[in-house]
Amino acid sequence: MLQKFTIKTLLVVMCCLSVQMTMKAQEIVFAQYTYSPMHTNPALTGIFDGQYRFNTNYRQQWGGAFGDVPIRSVHAGFDYRLNVVNKDYFSFGANAINDETGSAARVRTTKGNLSLAYLKQLGDSRYSGVSQYLSAGAQVGIGQNFANFNGVWFDRQFDSINLVANTSLASGELIPQSASYLDYNLGIFFYNIWSEKRSFYVGASMHHLSQPNISFMGDAKENLRRRMTFHTGGELPIGQNLSLLPNAIMTIQGPAMTSSFGGQVRYANIGGDGDAAVRAGIQGRLSNRYLSGIDKEGKSVQIGTGIHTDAISVIGTLELNRLLIGASYDIHTSTIKTPTFSRGAWELSLIYTGAERRRVKTECPRF
Repeated sequence: MLQKFTIKTLLVVMCCLSVQMTMKAQEIVFAQYTYSPMHTNPALTGIFDGQYRFNTNYRQQWGGAFGDVPIRSVHAGFDYRLNVVNKDYFSFGANAINDETGSAARVRTTKGNLSLAYLKQLGDSRYSGVSQYLSAGAQVGIGQNFANFNGVWFDRQFDSINLVANTSLASGELIPQSASYLDYNLGIFFYNIWSEKRSFYVGASMHHLSQPNISFMGDAKENLRRRMTFHTGGELPIGQNLSLLPNAIMTIQGPAMTSSFGGQVRYANIGGDGDAAVRAGIQGRLSNRYLSGIDKEGKSVQIGTGIHTDAISVIGTLELNRLLIGASYDIHTSTIKTPTFSRGAWELSLIYTGAERRRVKTECPRF
C-alpha cells in the first residue's frame, strides 16, 4: 500500500512540474520584465540613476486551471552601485524569487542570487554629444524545489468508521523535495544615450550555465535547461512632454520559446514640477507549441512546432520622483483561456531608487 501511494505522490508532483515547464517555458517570465532587472539580465545590476535600488514584483495567473488556486510568483531585488573611476561603476546586489504552482498539492520553486556587475563608459558626451556604456554581470545562486501536500490526504488517513479523512494521522508518504543546487548566470548589456529622451539599449544573458539537477528523486537526473534571453528597447521623443518607450524580449529555454514586444507612451511634467510622470501601453506575447500526431503504431509523435499569440498585456505605470509603480493585466488569446475560464494574469511592480550621494546625474536609459 505504501508503494502504491508513493507512486501517486510522484504522479502529482510530475504533473505539476510538467505544467510549469511546458506552459511557462520552465520558468516565470514577467510581463513587466523591465521592472525585474536582475531576473532578466545580471548585467542590469546597477543600471539606474541613483545610489541604490529596491524592486519587487508580484504575478498571479491561471486561477481556474488548478481548482481556483492561481500560480503565484514573487520576486524581490536590491542592488547598490559604487563609482570606481570617472564614470565607471562597480555594482553588487541580490535577488530572490518564489514560484508556487498547483492546488491541493503545491509545487514551490525558490531561488536566490548574488550579483556583481561592472559598468564601463565607452564614449564621453562632452565632446561627441553621445554617451555609450557597456555592462557585464554575473550571478551565483542557490535553488530548491519542494512539494507541499498539506492540502491532500492519502489512504492511510481515511477514517472508515466515520467515513471522513483524518489528516492528523500519519500518511506514510515521503514529502518530495529536490536537493539544493548551485546556479550560475552571465549577462552583457550595452546602451547609447543621445539626450534625455533619446536612448537605445540591447542586452543578452544566459542562465543556468551548469544545468543543475532539479530532480525530486535521489539518483535520478532532471537537468534545468539553459535559459537564453535577448532584449532591446529605448526611448524616442514624440512631443514636448511625450516620449515612446518601445521594448522587445525573447527567451529560449530548451524547446520552449517566448517573445514579447510592445511599449509604453510616457507623459512627463505632471503638475509642472517635473517629478511625476505616467505611462500606458501594451505588450504582445508569442510562444511556440508542439504539433503532435499519431504514428502507424498508434503512438503520439511530434510532427512540428507552431507559433501562436499567447496574450496581450495592458500596462500602466506611475512615476513619483524616485518611486515607480507598475500594474498590468494579461488578456489570454491562446487555448489556456478555456481551462482558466478566460481569467487573465495580473502583475504589480514597485521600484524605489535612492539618490546618489554625489551631486551628479548618472546617465542610463529609461526602462
